Amino acid sequence: MNLTFTLADVLGIARSKPGMLPKTAAGRAFCQLLTESDVAFEEVYCVMFALLDHVWVQRKASYMEFGAVLKQVRDKLDAALQSKPQSIRQLKQHLGLQY
Repeated sequence: MNLTFTLADVLGIARSKPGMLPKTAAGRAFCQLLTESDVAFEEVYCVMFALLDHVWVQRKASYMEFGAVLKQVRDKLDAALQSKPQSIRQLKQHLGLQY
C-alpha cells in the first residue's frame, strides 16, 4: 500500500480527478512513458520496488527505517522521472538499476 500510494503521489495522480493531466513534472514525464507502453504504471511500479530493494540493501536498513528508505526512493524516482526518460530502460539507467 505504501509503495502504490507513494508512486501515485509522485506521479501526481493520487488526488487528481479523472481525465485531468498530472500537475507534477514527474507525472507529465510519465505520460510520455504511457505512449510507449500500455503497462507503464506496472513497469514503473516494478522499477520502484527494485529501487526500494537496492536502497534497503545499500543502507543495511532495518524495519524501523522503512519511512526514511521510502522517502529516499521517492526522491530518487521523482528526480529520475523529471529527467524525462523516453523509455523504462532509460529510467532504470538513470536510477543505476541494471536488471
